[in-house]
Amino acid sequence: LANRFGRKQVIIAGECWAILSTILLICSFQIKSWPLALVATVCLGFGYISIQSTLATLPHFHLAISTML
Repeated sequence: LANRFGRKQVIIAGECWAILSTILLICSFQIKSWPLALVATVCLGFGYISIQSTLATLPHFHLAISTML
């Protein structure tokens, strides 16, 4: 995805998935709906995959990790 849309756009999309999952989780708690909580979990997974895979491919991110060890 990063090659097609750009890293910045993929990270922004991941952040939007994370925000959506937060909203859905709050709504599922308010109306006590487990299917809505399940959808929130899926959205959070999409956000995590988008952000983590994009950050892991950044050259500076690898350098920062190796200097921390």
